[in-house]
Amino acid sequence: MEFGRQANKSDESEHSAGGGVTDHAIFIALTGNPNSGKTSLFNALTGGRAKTGNYAGVTVEKKEGKFRTAAGRLVRVIDLPGLYSLSAASPEEEVAQQVLLGLREDTPKPDVAIVVVDASNLERNIYLAIQIAETGVPTVVALNMSDVARKHGFEIDRRELSHELGLSVVETIATNGKGVDELKELLDHLHTIGAPPRRWQMSHETEHVIGEVAQELIEAGIAGRSNSDWLARRALFTDSLSAMPFDGDLAGLQQHIKTHRATIPHSDDDLLDEEVTNRYHWIRRVYNRTVLKPGEEKRTRSELIDKVLLHPVAGYLVFFVLMAIVFQVIFFWAEWPMLAIESGISSLGNLASGNMPPGELRDLIVNGVLAGVGNVLTFLPQIVLLFFFVNLLEESGYMARAAFLMDRVMGRVGLSGHSFIPLLGSFACAVPGILATRTIRDRRNRLVTTLLAPLMPCSARLPLYALLIAAFFPERMMLGFVSLRGMILLLLYIGGVVAALFVAWILKHTLLKDEKTTLLLEMPSYKVPSLRNVGLAIWDSGWSFIRRAGSIILILTIIFWFLISHPANEELANSLRLQGASESEVQRQLVRSSYIGQFGLMIEPAILPLGFDWKIGVGLTTAMAAREVIIGTLAIIYNTESTGEGSLNLKKSMLADINPRTGDKVWTPLVAASLLVFFVFACMCTSTLVTIFTETRSIGWTLFVLAYTFTLAYLGSLVVYQGGLALGFV
Repeated sequence: MEFGRQANKSDESEHSAGGGVTDHAIFIALTGNPNSGKTSLFNALTGGRAKTGNYAGVTVEKKEGKFRTAAGRLVRVIDLPGLYSLSAASPEEEVAQQVLLGLREDTPKPDVAIVVVDASNLERNIYLAIQIAETGVPTVVALNMSDVARKHGFEIDRRELSHELGLSVVETIATNGKGVDELKELLDHLHTIGAPPRRWQMSHETEHVIGEVAQELIEAGIAGRSNSDWLARRALFTDSLSAMPFDGDLAGLQQHIKTHRATIPHSDDDLLDEEVTNRYHWIRRVYNRTVLKPGEEKRTRSELIDKVLLHPVAGYLVFFVLMAIVFQVIFFWAEWPMLAIESGISSLGNLASGNMPPGELRDLIVNGVLAGVGNVLTFLPQIVLLFFFVNLLEESGYMARAAFLMDRVMGRVGLSGHSFIPLLGSFACAVPGILATRTIRDRRNRLVTTLLAPLMPCSARLPLYALLIAAFFPERMMLGFVSLRGMILLLLYIGGVVAALFVAWILKHTLLKDEKTTLLLEMPSYKVPSLRNVGLAIWDSGWSFIRRAGSIILILTIIFWFLISHPANEELANSLRLQGASESEVQRQLVRSSYIGQFGLMIEPAILPLGFDWKIGVGLTTAMAAREVIIGTLAIIYNTESTGEGSLNLKKSMLADINPRTGDKVWTPLVAASLLVFFVFACMCTSTLVTIFTETRSIGWTLFVLAYTFTLAYLGSLVVYQGGLALGFV
């Protein structure tokens, strides 16, 4: 049988019976080291049109796209995770290896592998390209960022490099599309693309045994001529034969391989070390023959910039200033588009109220959908701005420096900079942040980072932050140029990070004791961010927010509207009207007697010490589904309490709300501060909890996250509110 998998029906349209490529679709795998420009090249090839999901059975992301070659042939491209090698030490590496070998039922075996290498770090990047070529997959090297290499004073002889590697080499600059057409044209001549035999050697005894095992694998039907050498080394050095599909006597074959291994006078670890060392020595020779280095090594621009940005004092100062600027701008730049969206939604509400007959349908549209979903969408500009700055900093190469700086801080709580990238990803959403922890090889470090991710100030918290800060804290400039609102927002983000570091310190000294791991991190060269890539990332995040508002939040809004509108207590309404109650008071009492009102009043005693009334309690409950839902929940409550002609302006409704028992305002700056603190700490997101469970496979750790975050949230709010009252604040 052919190694990897049996051809299925879906593959028959893409491959001929003999295994060659037909005139139908070509399937290619795009891979490369992190920071090599792989994502930029994927966008350049596909136009940014990608379909994302997960590989079956694992949480590793799967991104696919399509494009046409110069001759019009359809090409399907799969963007494999960023890798340094095929050692399969992480789930990403394991999935990439399975895809390249055709071991995954959900992914066809690639016709070609395009390996993106950073021309300015050629010696290190070429290691992965050689490994992939050794698997037998026809391989093309995309020599990317050659413009950066030239700026560093290096010239690469592309023809000589192609000759030495035995691979096709195409020079690309993915950010401006250079070389993309040549790459597409090459795919029209697949017969010119191959995978050369291994050109580096191990000891004579080892090579002899590798040859014998390779022949046995071929005879057993596990290997073909193109990949028998690579599979033989994997079987000998790592004993990974059990992972390969084989219908024959696997135990007998494994015993033969053990017998062969016994004839090599080295341990398995020694053989692996010899393999890596010999491959690197050969790569070094290739590098010296193909790269023309400057006569005198000069300091690069990146090195000069790093003297400031990685300085133990100046580096942190620059980091803090950058973050402060980001949050200042989020408030200033987002104000006008937010007002425009708010005005548009209000106009839609007035239009619906004026043109639809009274009844439940109008109530659903105005007080349910427009009030709930509309108020959430108002905060889209701030979400987009946050993602804009995060992607801008990542594209420029600064994020790796931030990880290096944070390694010093994280080292004091038992973590390393490896945890910074997943935690940074949690600023957008905790779910992909948690999934990104799979790149952390140390098991305990990975678990601790997973448990901390919910404390990161994700973008779903931003709508409530923005609403409360704008409503209850004045637009005041400090020192003449620092916005008070922007500074409060920055402090909320810092609060989540500080809490995470505190929890990490406790975990590393109690439940999850472990030694600090060393940070090994590549520092990419600084480069001008690709506005195209930043734009695509913003579009993806913004559209994801809109889809979320139009699906999950819309469904929850409709359910919540029903619960707040029923039971329709006409007897209570008529009784109140006969007593001379205003229509506004009638609506308020109907809301209190609704299903959701009864639930809110039931939980109110538990949250009163935090300054929260039943409406806030209901908002917190619904926010467990998705944090942004609290905005829609409060909007529906206040709109339903109005006379039915509400302006849909949630901020004004909150400021005007009066407690019927005390006559005091329900919302004050102190209540707002208490709720902000609660949101900083609480893990109010069901999808985050589900992801923690799927990653840890432990209901215990999932409940632990829920318990410790809500304990921090409750105690933090209690201290803020009760302490504020004691100090005379309101």
